[in-house]
Amino acid sequence: LKGGRVKECFCVIPGSDVEAVLVCEGFATGASLQQVTGHKVLCAMNAGNLQSVAYTAGFISEGRVKLCADNDHQTAGNPGIFKARLAARATGADLTWPPFCGESCVCTDFNDAFNCSHAAKWGGV
Repeated sequence: LKGGRVKECFCVIPGSDVEAVLVCEGFATGASLQQVTGHKVLCAMNAGNLQSVAYTAGFISEGRVKLCADNDHQTAGNPGIFKARLAARATGADLTWPPFCGESCVCTDFNDAFNCSHAAKWGGV
C-alpha cells in the first residue's frame, strides 16, 4: 500500500534454500528468479530495503545470500547497483545483476531480462 511500511519487510517466494537465498527488489523480478533458479527469493520491494532483507536472509540461509540487483543503467548513479553494493559489503552477501542485452538495452532487472528476446539466457544467477 502506498505509504505503508517497507523497511525490514519482504515478500517470500518459496523455493530451495540449500545453495542460497536470493534477495531482489520487486516481486516480478523475484518470480522470474525463482522460476529460473528454483531458489527461495526474498523481495525487498525497493533498493533502500536490500540491506535489511539481506541481513535477515543470512539467518534463513546460514549466510548463503545472493543479492540480485536492478541495473538502473539509464538512471544517474545507477541506484540499483549502488545500493546493492552497499548492502553486499555490509552483510557479506554475493552480488549479481542481469546481463546487458545490447546498445539499445532497456532491461533493468532479471524480470526484464527474462522477458527480453535480446538478453542472453541466464541461469547461473
